[in-house]
Amino acid sequence: MTKSLEIKPIATVVGGRNEPTGDRWRGSAIVRLNRDFPVEVVQALEEFSELVVV
Repeated sequence: MTKSLEIKPIATVVGGRNEPTGDRWRGSAIVRLNRDFPVEVVQALEEFSELVVV
């Protein structure tokens, strides 16, 4: 039996870095929430000091 997992992105990142190099990441980007997801999926996100997006 083959199992599969479907992962749907909740957002798209605009701007930011092109290469994940170094450990002193600077700058900013816009994270645009996918319209299929309610805004509650990112509730309290502003409580975090940083965010790593994959």
